[in-house]
Formats: sequence, C-alpha cells, structure tokens
Amino acid sequence: MAEFDSINSVTKEIKNKLSSNASSKKNILLLYAFNSTGKTRISTTMQRSEEQEKILCFNAFMEDFFTWDNEQFVFKIEKSWVIDFIEEQGDREIINNFKRFVNSKLEPNFNIDKRQVIFKMATGDDNYNENIKISRGEESIFKWSIFYTILTTAINNLNDAPKERDTKEFDDLEYVIIDDPVSSIDDSKIISLAIQIFNIIDSYKGENRLNFIITTHHSLFYNVLYNSFGNKRNNYFQILKKNENSYTLEYQKDSPFRISFSCKKRNRKSYKKE
Repeated sequence: MAEFDSINSVTKEIKNKLSSNASSKKNILLLYAFNSTGKTRISTTMQRSEEQEKILCFNAFMEDFFTWDNEQFVFKIEKSWVIDFIEEQGDREIINNFKRFVNSKLEPNFNIDKRQVIFKMATGDDNYNENIKISRGEESIFKWSIFYTILTTAINNLNDAPKERDTKEFDDLEYVIIDDPVSSIDDSKIISLAIQIFNIIDSYKGENRLNFIITTHHSLFYNVLYNSFGNKRNNYFQILKKNENSYTLEYQKDSPFRISFSCKKRNRKSYKKE
C-alpha cells in the first residue's frame, strides 16, 4: 500500500507505474474510487501536465461542453475540440454509434454551424417527432458516443502505418483517460459500455505506446472491466482511498464487490454470475 499527500502525487505515481512497463505497447490502469475521493482530479491533473496532443480525455469537463436550451429543446455544444473533430470527420459515425448504443428509434440531428443538436424519433410512417428532450441516461450515452467515435478514429488511425493514416491528429497520442462515463445509465447498458471500452482498447495493435487510464466509482462497471482485461503483466488494478490528510493506492481485485461477471475469451458478450 502506497501513501500520498496529494492528488498530484497520486497522478505522478500512476504515470510512473505505467511508464515503468516500457516494453509494452499498451498499458492499462483501472482505478476504483468512491465519489469525492479525487478521481476526476486525476484526469484534470494529467491534462495540465501533458501537451494537448498527447492526451485524449473523457471526464466531467468534456461533458460540460453540452448544455440544454430548455426553451427550444436543443442540445448545445460549446466551441471545443469536440466541434473541431465533428467538422473534420463528420457526424455519421456518431449518429450510428448513438443509435446502436441506445437501441431505439431516437436519432440526433447535428447543426454544426449553430453548434447544436436536436433529437427526433421515427413514428413508423416516414415522419418524425422532433425536438425531443431526452433522458439523463440518454444524454450520457450521447456524450459517450461522441468520445467513443473519436477514440475509435484515433485507434484505427494509429493501427495503420504513418503514411496510410487518414489524419495526423493522433500521431503523438500517449494517454487515453476515461473517467466514469456511466452516469444515470442502467445496468444492462453499463455492461455494454464496459465491453465497448474493452473491445476498442483490445483492438489497438499500433506502434505507439498507449496508456489507458479508466477510473470509476461504479462497482459493476469496474467488475466487468476487471474480468474482461484479466490480470496480465501490463494491466494494473487499483483502489484509491482518501484518509484525513492523505491518499492511498492499493492493489484491487474484484472480491469486495457483490456482483462479478466473467467474460469468455472469444465471446465478449456472454456473461454469467459467479
């Protein structure tokens, strides 16, 4: 058990732990922490300490790019790197991913010039109900769909040889941070989201050394990822605890949690309670 006097020190230890395994092209750290422990501050500390092109981060600050206009029922997106990505790459994959993740007829409609999104639903007769106010869970899935599309684009490009890449935007990427993307999402979709994360990370075969940091307070999300990644040499499982004047990082199995899911090696969609 290691003890630290600040989140800055915790973040430094995480970076040291990941960089110590220099022989691996892909290192993964899965961190469990209760709310108000400081896990989100780890992602912001990482962002401050690294050059922008070296880090791709999903956290509460990215989620804050999105706000509702409750008079117009329009979802607004602040001018940001998210908008820059959509302008460059288009919105079709985001729409497809969102529809697949929510598994419904709900569909986002982007207006990038106005930096806004409206949601519509097919009525079954070639018409749509438009300007729908979606649920909090659907909001979370929409935001995740955007980041997931960006992450997929990054990994697909990095899997290619440098001369064959569609964009050079991700050439210097070193860290991918995913901080609790499961807010207000029901358990069945949390399992699906965890498997999406596992599959996209597992698909990375590029030459860059990528470090993946996933933090969460949700025990089911943690359990699915723990059992999907497995206890390999380049995987680190930790729990962050906050004491009165210090923090501790400890090695963490999934045993403290009541529900555990095991992932079959070749069929990642098949689960059973242990």
